[in-house]
Amino acid sequence: MKVFSNRYFQIISIVFLIVLFWWPILFNNDFFMDDWTFINKVQSGSFSFGSLFVPDNGHFAPIGKAVYFAMLKIFGANIFTFMCFSIIMHAIASLLVLYFLKAVFSSRPVMAFLLTLFYALNTAYFEILHWPSALGQAYPFLAILATFLLLHHSAIKKKKGFYFASIAVSFFMPMNYMSGFLGIVFIFLYYFLVLDKEKALKEKILFFLPYVLVWLSYLAVYLTFSLSNLLSPGTAPHLTFDAGRLASYAVFGFLGLVFKNLGFSTLVFPYTTGMAAFLAFMLAFFLLFIFLYFILNKKEDRIPLLKERGLIAFSSTSIIICYIALAVGRAAIEADAFLNWGRYHYLPMFFFTLFLGAMIPQFIGIFSKLFDRKRFKIFMAIIFMIFLLNQFILIRQKSESPIRIEGALPIVHLHA
Repeated sequence: MKVFSNRYFQIISIVFLIVLFWWPILFNNDFFMDDWTFINKVQSGSFSFGSLFVPDNGHFAPIGKAVYFAMLKIFGANIFTFMCFSIIMHAIASLLVLYFLKAVFSSRPVMAFLLTLFYALNTAYFEILHWPSALGQAYPFLAILATFLLLHHSAIKKKKGFYFASIAVSFFMPMNYMSGFLGIVFIFLYYFLVLDKEKALKEKILFFLPYVLVWLSYLAVYLTFSLSNLLSPGTAPHLTFDAGRLASYAVFGFLGLVFKNLGFSTLVFPYTTGMAAFLAFMLAFFLLFIFLYFILNKKEDRIPLLKERGLIAFSSTSIIICYIALAVGRAAIEADAFLNWGRYHYLPMFFFTLFLGAMIPQFIGIFSKLFDRKRFKIFMAIIFMIFLLNQFILIRQKSESPIRIEGALPIVHLHA
């Protein structure tokens, strides 16, 4: 068991498995036109430094544009290089997830490693990796992760350097995609619900205020370049505040997250569909057992499932906020897009991983009261391996399919 908690083993294993799982996206792929019309300017020769700061579909993405501009100039419209970059970005994000989970679950390094594998080798957000325009979501996610990690260390280790570094990094959270604007909400929830519950309210506000000021400074930069574009009739966002519609989006989003994790896909193949059905059966069994456990046992005899209430409240609330915020800004599409499109599960998947990390120790404790603890862990390890094998095959099925099933758009043929 010691080898699984070794830092170098974990890093090498994660990077190796990411490449092993995701390399099929390097092939049978094309450029798609969505949220990056600026490439036309690059191709026509009219691209300039000022073009970096022109919003596209409401997205203020100077970093993403600069990266794409450099790659197009160096490699041309070679999808292979963009997909390599996509895998590299995912590896970096996954390693940051590992370090953050190890900080949060410091007494359970093996669990942090397994949770990172669950996050990194998952087809829930396949669209993010196989679709270059969606790669832009990785930039704010990296900034959010780095801010969380630095903030966590500043609170635990009581070092001001981590605190000021987290404030500086938080400036880049909203960069590229509108979902990054939610970063300030996530910081607020994480600090107030998880990190510091002892300080007086005034101290908490003073601690959090610099993050708000940095966020407002970014908002000022964003509006300086984007306001006229946002107010334009042809580009103004379609918003909805209908409670029923928002609820349906949120429900479909969460169901999409669960179904994709189980391995259900519109590409129906016997093995993956059969394994998805098996995993769904096991999930239903575990949920029924948990329900009976709490119904048929006295309160004083129960192991509390919600022991880490702060972390559970933070992660579950963040998932809900993600889907509702997306629903507000994506009123023009149908709710089933939240069920199908992988890009909508990128941030929620991270919070879902945190949620599982907070629940698993109590979950194992409850089942260990009925089954041998060691054998139950072995059984869970087998289920996890079945889950990973199913994801491994699904990535290949989706990568090799001539049918685009997630965020499909007409192919744009680019020439270097």
